[in-house]
Amino acid sequence: MTEEIKKEIEEYVSDWVFDEKSKIYAFQFGKFLFGFMDYLDSLNMSDRTLNGHKDNLYLIGLFELNYGYNHEEPFDVNNFANGVKYDYEYSYKVSDSPTSLSRYSATWNYLAKYIKTKAYLEFQIS
Repeated sequence: MTEEIKKEIEEYVSDWVFDEKSKIYAFQFGKFLFGFMDYLDSLNMSDRTLNGHKDNLYLIGLFELNYGYNHEEPFDVNNFANGVKYDYEYSYKVSDSPTSLSRYSATWNYLAKYIKTKAYLEFQIS
């Protein structure tokens, strides 16, 4: 991994971090999400759709570190393979519109597919 990408990931996850343990987990999760963003780029989505997914990914990371329990353990992609999480937090803190919630769920569904098909092995940031 280049120093430039490392700094990009650290900056991306900086708002998710609250202690040393969370800093390590957030970096690993951010690194995984950067690979996922590369995967999304490869799907030739419209810019609007792609940017919506990328915005949701930031929120997924934020919610995971603030409301999840996984950050106490080493990062494991399989913790994200079962679909939508933190939809309550999303509806309370971001938007409760059905369209917005549907787009948030769509991002989770892409993430679950990415993991279940093991596409993440091809798009790993190393």
